[in-house]
Amino acid sequence: MKPGMKRNAPPKLSERLRALVSMLKLSNPHFERAADIGCDHGWIAISLILEGIAEQVIASDIRPGPLERAIEHIAEYGLEDRIRAVLSGGMEHLSKNDTDAALIAGMGGFLIRDILEEAAGRDALCDCLVLQPQNGWDEVRRCLGKNGYDILHENMVCEDGKFYVIMGAKRAAEGSVVPLRDLEEKYGPVLLREKHPVLLRYLENEHEKFAEVQRRLLQSGNPGETVKEKLSDLERALDIMNT
Repeated sequence: MKPGMKRNAPPKLSERLRALVSMLKLSNPHFERAADIGCDHGWIAISLILEGIAEQVIASDIRPGPLERAIEHIAEYGLEDRIRAVLSGGMEHLSKNDTDAALIAGMGGFLIRDILEEAAGRDALCDCLVLQPQNGWDEVRRCLGKNGYDILHENMVCEDGKFYVIMGAKRAAEGSVVPLRDLEEKYGPVLLREKHPVLLRYLENEHEKFAEVQRRLLQSGNPGETVKEKLSDLERALDIMNT
């Protein structure tokens, strides 16, 4: 773009990024302040402003290169006064009451868990969280319950052959967190309850994959107890989805 020109068309988001924006809007149609942790190119932060979901956004990333690109994109839309770009790891730059909502996506579940625990230790967690862990879904769900959050919304999308789980959680009243059962921690309380079609597809794919692994292990004389346990969990979840 030529210097001084501003973009008019909103960013074209992938299915995963669109689902993240929609999840934040589902959690609350309008926030005064939101944070996009690990903002990468800045498209989500820009979309939150353009779609009226947030008045102000803090966009942070630990990597200087992606953050510089985000700053360029923010400037192209003329949103420098509404989106503050910060070089920071996790939620280290946030203090209590800095934001009403935080979005953390595209990171491993164990890293997201550690980010949440670090912020909880400083009493810096906000009331609304939207999370998209790449793995370790059960670890993230356990961490949310431990720190006083209920998972109110979930979505699952499949993009380029990869499955992504998106969680929308809100801080519960003290002592009122709804405990999750083992399958709910593994596969999602809302996804199971709503019999989400993408979760069903994921479970069927995983069952087929692990059934083949078990078959090969048995042929080699290995009882494959860990795989057997995984298959049992998948079959129990499939029973829930198919009833």
